Amino acid sequence: MTIIGMVNFSVNCRGLKEFYCDSGNFGVKGMNAVLDHCPFLENLIVEHLNRLVLKDSAIRPGVAAYSLKTICIKYLINGYQFRPLILSSKNLGTLKIVYCSGDWDKVFEAMTPTNLFEIHLETLPRISDIALIAISKNCLNLEILHLLENANYMDLGLVYIANHCNLLREVHHIVRWNISDEIGDEGVTTIAERCPNLEELILIGI
Repeated sequence: MTIIGMVNFSVNCRGLKEFYCDSGNFGVKGMNAVLDHCPFLENLIVEHLNRLVLKDSAIRPGVAAYSLKTICIKYLINGYQFRPLILSSKNLGTLKIVYCSGDWDKVFEAMTPTNLFEIHLETLPRISDIALIAISKNCLNLEILHLLENANYMDLGLVYIANHCNLLREVHHIVRWNISDEIGDEGVTTIAERCPNLEELILIGI
């Protein structure tokens, strides 16, 4: 769908509650049209969005920032441009970021206390303990945390998460064989001691 098509669609579908896109050609302007004209949007899932280039302006929060409960972005070059939307969506419960370029440490550092209870971070080359420490301070209602095939974590980040996010029910930490990983006894032991609601723990590649 083109930018014009997406704008017309958004203007005429203001009652939209869920938007899923795979391989769209409308870029930032089309995405902003949806966020500007759909005040009831709850679930946003975007994959392989083309024309999401650095020269474009960022993804604006729009009116949808007040209603969004789920944001899922996957396989986006310059996915970092969703930063303003993520930080402005105060009612967000679920955030999933999969294989998106950008400095995600800075995104989570800029985050203020939220109601996020589910976070999935997968195959993000520029994310580290800095992000985990920020999550531990601002996502005290966190129940589900998936860390899949990322780099640059150590025990420190996981210890912070366990010490502050005591409502955790589900933790997945999966590392590819070719990624250096420093998660060890301290991180896992702290989860065991500090997370009494834990129901599921999956550790692969540690």
